[in-house]
Amino acid sequence: MRIPTLFLVILISGCTSFDKPPPDADYGVPPKHYKQMIPIYFTGSLPPSAIRNIGLPEQGYRNKGLAFGGKVTWYGWMVQARVHNNNMFGTPSRDGLPYLFFFDGEEIIGHEEKGHTLITGTGVFAGETE
Repeated sequence: MRIPTLFLVILISGCTSFDKPPPDADYGVPPKHYKQMIPIYFTGSLPPSAIRNIGLPEQGYRNKGLAFGGKVTWYGWMVQARVHNNNMFGTPSRDGLPYLFFFDGEEIIGHEEKGHTLITGTGVFAGETE
């Protein structure tokens, strides 16, 4: 009798947990020019006015999924912002989409958009600021 794949995934993921960076992890220096870098990141695709509500840098980290062992793949500084894309009528969206930008020094090395679960304080994906 074959065990359903979903059952195996649940069984395997129950044996693993999300890792955290070591307590002495070096997150580096927080970015100083993050408010200027985020609009530059979208140069050519969005006007600077589309980026609003830029938060403060926070220490955080990312993990692989539990099916891949939950290992830490990145830790450093991240900044939240809302990006107001134009709708089909050419007007900016009212609420904007939540974005999370990952920094290495002053450089944005990636982002997560809409529905990310990497916000500090979830206790699963983000590091605590100490």
